Amino acid sequence: MATATNRSVTLKASLFVVASVLGFGAVPIFTLVATGDGASLETILFVRYLLAALALVALVGGPRGLALPGRRIAAITSVGAGGQVLLTWLALTALRYLPAATVSFLFYTYPVWVT
Repeated sequence: MATATNRSVTLKASLFVVASVLGFGAVPIFTLVATGDGASLETILFVRYLLAALALVALVGGPRGLALPGRRIAAITSVGAGGQVLLTWLALTALRYLPAATVSFLFYTYPVWVT
């Protein structure tokens, strides 16, 4: 039997998942709007990751909440700065050739396709 606390935690987690889905699904659309207004893809990505970093720091309670050993920071940075940024840049560059709905579908279902 679920307690009120468990239901509250489940509801909170579900709301975070829904917010994440809505946010990620809107990225190609916002990118099209921003590039249509003259912003470069690099500027869009910079602002996106800057806002995400600020939100992360706020969510963990400040910079001390992100304290990790040096080797761990290097690994996370290489995957994040290298892999994720490159993958996002490639996917959003595809907006020049494909509709936003197609890019969203391919970008967010690629783990299933690869598996």
